[in-house]
Amino acid sequence: QVNIYGDDIGVDISKPAGVLETAYKRDWTGRAAQVKQVVSGRRAERAWNAAGQLTDVMAYSHDQAGNPDVLVAHATSDYHPNGSLDTTTDVLTEYAVSSTADNQGGTYAVEDNFTAYQDTLDDAGRPVNSTYAGINIDRDFTINNDSWRAYPTGHAANAPALTYGPRHNIQEIWQPDLGLDAVTDIFSSGSGAPSLIHDAGGNIHDNTIDESGNIWDAGEDIAGPDQRITSLDNDPANKVSSIARKEQVTETSYDDAGRPVFTGYYYGTYGGDPDVSESIEYDDLGRVAKVVRKDNSSLIYDYYSRTNSNPNNRDQLRQVIFSTDSQPDVLLRLFENYNCFGYPERLVEYNPYHKGDYVVTERDYKKTWGPGFGRLIEEYTTIYEQGGSDYGTYKVRYVYDIAGRQFQMT
Repeated sequence: QVNIYGDDIGVDISKPAGVLETAYKRDWTGRAAQVKQVVSGRRAERAWNAAGQLTDVMAYSHDQAGNPDVLVAHATSDYHPNGSLDTTTDVLTEYAVSSTADNQGGTYAVEDNFTAYQDTLDDAGRPVNSTYAGINIDRDFTINNDSWRAYPTGHAANAPALTYGPRHNIQEIWQPDLGLDAVTDIFSSGSGAPSLIHDAGGNIHDNTIDESGNIWDAGEDIAGPDQRITSLDNDPANKVSSIARKEQVTETSYDDAGRPVFTGYYYGTYGGDPDVSESIEYDDLGRVAKVVRKDNSSLIYDYYSRTNSNPNNRDQLRQVIFSTDSQPDVLLRLFENYNCFGYPERLVEYNPYHKGDYVVTERDYKKTWGPGFGRLIEEYTTIYEQGGSDYGTYKVRYVYDIAGRQFQMT
């Protein structure tokens, strides 16, 4: 639990001595120009222009040697003279997105390093045509400004058409190319949310909805051979929620902070001792510390200390231990050498039933600016049996475009 006192510190009040967690530096207007996580040393910085618009967001971390001030993220924003957003740029990867609104010509365009997207607006400001990567989509609207149909230019005859009710809720969907009877009827609840849907195939879906529009019961294929009812119950006063489907019920209890602490699974009679269950324990920092199952097996989560010599490791998950009555405290996973992006660069996975068998995965992330910055670029996997490598090392290489999308794996 973190409380903020004054304008420059955040104190963990769960610790008797009041451990300093977060430090703030503010500009003359009181805006948080720098936010620093004291334990890890990571920090974020922001800057604004004279009009008060955010222009720069930067994030800093440590390199593998523990040196600070490594820039791991930098985004900039430029604005049109009228104050609307012009261009947002990821400086470290050089990926940019720009937007332009032409109120006179009735167009709105968005463009990145690869292609452009443009909407053409009518006098009411509705997007009646969109163009993206050479594809043109036309849209028709009802007199009440509801979307009637959208279709590739020249193919209006086959476009699904929508019919609306007085509250702008969809009442009917007609698929012309499937015939006059290809209609899906939608009957809304009092809150306007769909309550009963009768599709063109004769299937009926029925929902029970409360006054806030939340679904309590969801019925599929009503009166059909595959009828299935799913009941959802949320009881905030008693900090319990449940999902029921036929004879199967999942019930979850929460603590005062809203975190799940016990989940029971029933596969027959609901109530009493569940057939399968798991309970979750948390540490003083709110992290999952232990998960205990009904058979008394457990997963124990161990974290790096807050004073670890590698600042990137601090507070990060260190290992997962698997424990049973017959095999107590068996190491299951080990995470090592976290980098400036928050990812472990070495992962060891152990076979809990065959001592000496394990898999080591070494990962390399791109730390030089440009396409793929901060992404996984190489992965080495070595399989060991009885402590010896019998299968060699397998290498996988990943390549990304300027937008951070993976387009090649070798």
